[in-house]
Amino acid sequence: MRKAIFTLLMVCGIGYAAQAQLIDKGALMAGGTLEFTSHKSNSTFILSPSLGYFFADNAALGAAVSYSSISQFDAFSVSPFARYYLNFGLFGHGGLQFTRIKGAEKENDFDVVMGLGYAAFLSNTVALEPVFTVNFLDGSTYTRLTISLQVYFGR
Repeated sequence: MRKAIFTLLMVCGIGYAAQAQLIDKGALMAGGTLEFTSHKSNSTFILSPSLGYFFADNAALGAAVSYSSISQFDAFSVSPFARYYLNFGLFGHGGLQFTRIKGAEKENDFDVVMGLGYAAFLSNTVALEPVFTVNFLDGSTYTRLTISLQVYFGR
């Protein structure tokens, strides 16, 4: 009988731990991405810091701002986003991206962004986050894979 009760308590404890929240309400995340590519005479530089606030356990709202220099064009983007984290680090990412491209034929772009990412925690507060997104722009789609570094405060 004692073994059965002990086994039941262990199973309940493991089940409870598996349901524990990943990121607490009130936490902040700050980080971003940095990208540089060069091919023949074309080069790309993108700097994109981001900041988010967890308004509920595992649920965040935030924004990223980006500066891009792609060949002869400079662009500035503002990207509000929402994320929901599952207990094992996987998260859904959705947002909008407003871009102003200086000197382009079409200077303003508006994208809808949907994606899936994973928070690989290197410590209790620092994570590398690969994020695969699908961007919907003017009736066409394109995909991106980015890896960002995020620091979580109050986790």
